[in-house]
Amino acid sequence: GGITANRIARWNGSTWSPLGGMNDAVRALAVSGTNLYAGGWFTTAGGIGASRIAKWNGTWWSALNGGVTGFEPYVGALAVAGSNVYAGGSFVTAGGIGATNIAMWNGTSWSALGSGMNSMVSALAVSGNDLYAGGDFTTAGGNPANFVAKWNGTSWSALGSGTSDMMYALVISGTDLYAGGRFATAGGKVSAFVAKANVITASESWRFQYFGTMANSGSAADGADPDGDGVKNLEEFAFGLHPWRADLAALPLPTRNGNNLTVTFTQPSSVSGIIYGAEVSTDLVHWDSVSDTGGGTTHTFTYPVGSNHKLFMRLKVTEP
Repeated sequence: GGITANRIARWNGSTWSPLGGMNDAVRALAVSGTNLYAGGWFTTAGGIGASRIAKWNGTWWSALNGGVTGFEPYVGALAVAGSNVYAGGSFVTAGGIGATNIAMWNGTSWSALGSGMNSMVSALAVSGNDLYAGGDFTTAGGNPANFVAKWNGTSWSALGSGTSDMMYALVISGTDLYAGGRFATAGGKVSAFVAKANVITASESWRFQYFGTMANSGSAADGADPDGDGVKNLEEFAFGLHPWRADLAALPLPTRNGNNLTVTFTQPSSVSGIIYGAEVSTDLVHWDSVSDTGGGTTHTFTYPVGSNHKLFMRLKVTEP
């Protein structure tokens, strides 16, 4: 807009204004509350030393505890989750600690995300408690991950077979992750330069529907029972029940059919990622597994009563 603005500026809807300025290129921006975070190749921000990352509080720039360092280091991607700021790029330390190409700033200090990536990170996106990273890497946390990976707060995992080449951009919309880059295939399918992956699990979607969060914690935790009906959340989800409504009677029950004790039910169409099982016991102490003889979304568990005077059957649900 005709004003001097060294590599960063603000548009208020009608005019441009400078923000102090950097001494080298800015590659990434992210906002957390009233703070703006910038990453790039710069080593000063607003005239103060700031190694490749800095914070603008609306008045002045400040460094983030030493920033990042390495051989020709830079920050090329930023993402915010609550008070945490994730930085990706090409570096080997953040705030003086070992952090290979990706790190997290919690407002006061840096921390590594596992062992990081074996090459640069160029894109980041956050969904609930999960962080998605894309770039030029082929391992994440020491595990194979072709150019894209997910951090769940504890460990890294691949997204299927990933893509065939580098990723430059990631964005999340609803339950979908969109990726752009120079790849020709994604997940083994031809997908030139852009692809979509479903990234939010069915259980996360269920938690958000009923609890307003995707986090497996508090009243939304798998083992919680907010309505006090004796059915835990994971079981409520697995059988399509309401976690705030006492609906114990809606669970499938075994019945005697001739000389067999049998339970059969249909998995709700909205449910995935669940393993259904059943066990039997004659004394409620020792339990034996029962095979699922159903098919598709129909689950059937049958056990011969034989000469047993008492036989109990219970259903089990687990997530892999």
